[in-house]
Amino acid sequence: MMYETLYSEFKNAIPESVPFLEQAEKMYDLDESDGQHVLFGLAIERYVYDRLLEKDIETIQKIASFIEEMETASDERIVDVIEQTVIEHLISSDRILVASFDSIWGTETKKAFKSIGQWFTN
Repeated sequence: MMYETLYSEFKNAIPESVPFLEQAEKMYDLDESDGQHVLFGLAIERYVYDRLLEKDIETIQKIASFIEEMETASDERIVDVIEQTVIEHLISSDRILVASFDSIWGTETKKAFKSIGQWFTN
């Protein structure tokens, strides 16, 4: 996993996300040059949230695996991307929804949800 290619790696790991992400790219005029925080914050976070709302277990399992890989990366920039964009927004938006998939999240992801969650009340 490389910081510079996280967005592409997500699309490769979860190919069913591509139509949604391409639509977001057009809507927000995004491309790889916008940086990982922007791409994850504007496109991937919404994709993840929608899959949670839809209770798409198969896709959520793939997403959870990818997030766990990001959480355990040796490059702190990768951890920052997932925590500061996706995890922070999910927790601040709907902590109960996130918790309903607790059995799917990886160990480090759960720790991040708990740690970040202490700063939000919802």
